[in-house]
Amino acid sequence: MPQTNITFWDIQPRTGKMPLTVTVDGFLFRNGIEENQADSIIVDGETVYLQQNIGGQWQNIRTFTTRYDSSRGYHGHIFGTHVFPIGYTQGAIRTRLTYNGNTAKTLTGCGEED
Repeated sequence: MPQTNITFWDIQPRTGKMPLTVTVDGFLFRNGIEENQADSIIVDGETVYLQQNIGGQWQNIRTFTTRYDSSRGYHGHIFGTHVFPIGYTQGAIRTRLTYNGNTAKTLTGCGEED
């Protein structure tokens, strides 16, 4: 099964007052595969979760569907926004992106913490 990784991802802005609207931008890739090959379309249409650590537990807070990014020429693009609402205590919010894999496509899961 091809292993996957989440790479080139970031959340912007990283600071601000609540409610804070952030943009998530990154890619789901297959390890060891040149990602602009025709068969790289396999990583399009996959579900990736933005998770937040709440009380020591990772919880899904937003779902993204990967797609082709025509401006960069890569498949598996993860892109979207999330709003952290008013009500959080002051301090850092821990987030990560996770992908559970797809047995039908023989893709393994992966995660990337921010």
